Amino acid sequence: PHPGGGGPPPPAAIAPGPLLAYSPLAMGILTGKYRKTPQDFRAHGGPPGARLNRFRGRYAEAEGRYAASEALVRAVEAYAGIAAEAGLEGGLTELALRFVASHPMMASVVIGATEMEQLRENLRYLGRGGLERDILDEIDTVHALFPNPAP
Repeated sequence: PHPGGGGPPPPAAIAPGPLLAYSPLAMGILTGKYRKTPQDFRAHGGPPGARLNRFRGRYAEAEGRYAASEALVRAVEAYAGIAAEAGLEGGLTELALRFVASHPMMASVVIGATEMEQLRENLRYLGRGGLERDILDEIDTVHALFPNPAP
């Protein structure tokens, strides 16, 4: 959950110091490019140039973590709905990046863009700063339903 949300703080929030968001787009899952049912995800796996396809077999840990479970697909759809309702130009990608930027202790975000245009877009979204409280509250609601869809 986001800062100020329910439950105990994550271990990093207990110790003073800045945070670093690694893989905030979850290997592209939180861009929406893999938005299909679990069966379609396994059969088609998103666009051919997508990271999980381009480097298939070289990211065993990530391929296992981001396998298209029902919970993962439902969580992504719910987050995409929040982004659409909020009218975010960058949709799900913008929601995910600005979510991590919302944390007051966030020092930096590691962006893993595979194309220059992706990097430009991601930097533009991050430049917009954190999300409004009502959007963070909606994200918390989805997180409560799907607390760890990609363990």
